[in-house]
Amino acid sequence: MSASGGADCAAVEPLDREVQSRTPEAVLKALLDGPTSRETLEGAYSAIDRGTKLVSIKEEGQTIIADFSNIPDGDSCRAKSIHAQIEQSISHNFPGKSIKILSQGQPVK
Repeated sequence: MSASGGADCAAVEPLDREVQSRTPEAVLKALLDGPTSRETLEGAYSAIDRGTKLVSIKEEGQTIIADFSNIPDGDSCRAKSIHAQIEQSISHNFPGKSIKILSQGQPVK
């Protein structure tokens, strides 16, 4: 996510990054790794807590179901920002697919 200074908590800007394989799992793990040193110098940041893990991931039709270790639920600005980062990472890399976000097995949002 890039710093925008705006009030729209769900506004995110994609960053192009090479991943090991172009799979939803690899893309989400790269997101959880946070920005690289270079990306940070260019103003990128992540609302996702360091140490958050992807517990499991599966696909059902056009929906990717991803269970994370620690994703906040609710309408807080931080939660909206985290959800947007995850959703945009999937929609940007896998057009036509949607994501269902779980935290410790429970749906969020």
